[in-house]
Amino acid sequence: MIFFTITETEQVTNNSISLLEQIIVSALSGILGSVLTLIGAIFVFYKGREDAKKEFLFNLYLKELFPLVYRPILTEYYNFTNASHDGSIYNIDTNLIENTISDNYTLIKFAPKKLRTIIFTLYSQCKAVNSIQKYDQKQKDILQCLENIKAEIDDNFKEYLNGE
Repeated sequence: MIFFTITETEQVTNNSISLLEQIIVSALSGILGSVLTLIGAIFVFYKGREDAKKEFLFNLYLKELFPLVYRPILTEYYNFTNASHDGSIYNIDTNLIENTISDNYTLIKFAPKKLRTIIFTLYSQCKAVNSIQKYDQKQKDILQCLENIKAEIDDNFKEYLNGE
């Protein structure tokens, strides 16, 4: 026969409660730790994703779009402006611009929207030139497109070159 005194019974009950409290505290701390870990993982994931997107765009703009599309277009613009300052006559090579844009059409689709719109406007202006008379009519519009492209490229690359 087992006889318990009142104090032993109270002690067993108190031990049961403290065991239940310990289980609850452990479970809550485990849940809280898991939630904090999940929040940290989500933050790292989105931050890494954002950095990866910036790196992708940086590589696309500087290593693909700039040498294949922007440089030939800007070269024509600079050749025209330098010739204008020297007082000589320079005709913008609309065929070169047209071919550059048509050859890199898919790549241009990744350009910023405003710049892409200006480039496609320039393409349509150059495509319409099929004679000296048409060139004389379209020269001002083509030059305006080239100036807008230069300004947009300066704005877009300033962001990437400053490391933002």
